[in-house]
Amino acid sequence: MARAFRPIFSAGNAPPLRGLAARRSFSAGDAPPLRALATRPIFSAGNAPPLRGLAARRSFSAGDAPLNTVLILGSTRAKRIGGKVGAYLEAKLEERGGHAVTVLDPRTSQDGFFMRLMEKAYFHYRDDEVAPPALEATAALLRSADAIVVASPEMNHTISPGLVNLMNYFGSSVYARKPSGIATYSAGMWGGARCGVALRAYLSELGCLPVSATFQLPGAFRPGTFDETTGMLAADTAAAKSADRMLEQLEWHARAMRAARADA
Repeated sequence: MARAFRPIFSAGNAPPLRGLAARRSFSAGDAPPLRALATRPIFSAGNAPPLRGLAARRSFSAGDAPLNTVLILGSTRAKRIGGKVGAYLEAKLEERGGHAVTVLDPRTSQDGFFMRLMEKAYFHYRDDEVAPPALEATAALLRSADAIVVASPEMNHTISPGLVNLMNYFGSSVYARKPSGIATYSAGMWGGARCGVALRAYLSELGCLPVSATFQLPGAFRPGTFDETTGMLAADTAAAKSADRMLEQLEWHARAMRAARADA
């Protein structure tokens, strides 16, 4: 029986080289066309692509109607940090301009009507029934909103009951076709992230679709988190930057969706 042997190829019958061995140097005459980064065009002032993101932020003229923005607070506790969080977000909206802000606080709005558990939803009142004035006024406020921001503490790893109790009085007819922004906070290091996940599904079901960016504030109760004089967060913190991203997206969607509602 003949012994198996490995053939030795000569220059004339060698198989094609593969992988790294097949790499060759091209001369100036046969070099392939440059691709990817080497061929990226340099734009002149006349053909520059449109700016995106923060670079595209514009100042709204006096002719642009301000956005009716409703800020809903979620904490009903007597001792809470939610008031400072809400004041910070309200100040950020006013600082950016182009917003007419209304704060809906379950502890104080409508003389504390939303501090008691819901017994009958607004949409369950028949045409021949009279709904409480507090519900009529709040329903009108939410219908007129162009954007909604919800600020909720994380409680038991989910949404605060005070926020859900208030919002559940109303159905999707007052929330739909509007964007929402999620703002969460906690005493721990995650800034209410799990509450934010739960809010994303909840707000989507109501029809006020949340924008992708969220404001998350960890260590909300820690001394020095808010400036004692201005009540603001330090601008270079991750939380402050996340607020800017969320509000920028909210403004874009709110104006686009308001225009779409007007054309519907």
